[in-house]
Formats: sequence, C-alpha cells, structure tokens
Amino acid sequence: MFEKNLPEVVSPEEWLAARKELLVKEKELTRARDRVNADRRRLPMVRVDKPYTFEGPDGGPARPVRGLAAAGEHPSCGSTISTPTVPSIPVTPAARAALPPPTASAI
Repeated sequence: MFEKNLPEVVSPEEWLAARKELLVKEKELTRARDRVNADRRRLPMVRVDKPYTFEGPDGGPARPVRGLAAAGEHPSCGSTISTPTVPSIPVTPAARAALPPPTASAI
C-alpha cells in the first residue's frame, strides 16, 4: 500500500550519482538564497521618528523603538522574513559506505 509512494531502489553507485546531481542543485539554491539575503541586508533603511510602542509579553507596553536604539541595540525591530528548514535525508549504511570521504573544501 505505502510502497507505491516510495522512490525506486537502486544500487549504491546509482544512488551516489543521483545524490551528486541533487547536491549541485542544492548548492545552487544555497548560493541564490545567500545572494537574496545579502540584497536584503543592503536594503536602505527608513528613519522612524514616531515613538511606536509594542505590546509586551505580559500584555503591557514594551520598550518603544526609540528605546532600543538609545540602549545601543540594533535599531531594527526584527525581520518578518524567514526561510524554511530543510529536513535531513536518511542514508542507508550501504549508501553511506559508497560516499567518498569528505574533503576540506566540502566542509
């Protein structure tokens, strides 16, 4: 019943070749995400002159935004953009044995 949803079973050599192809795509994605993150960090800032007050964890007022900058903390309140986490992929002992040893450039 569940076997219809599973990927095909291949030899360790075929798995390694497919994994290397996927790794190239994963690295391309990581580099693209890094470029977007760098672009986001370079966005210009807007001065906030109005003293906004946010609700704190106890329901009362939190420190105003001006108070954050005055206290020597970063003037931004945080980012609403997040990136999804990538789940780890289980590797069978046979497939792991077929992997080449890690190199300093791969770490």
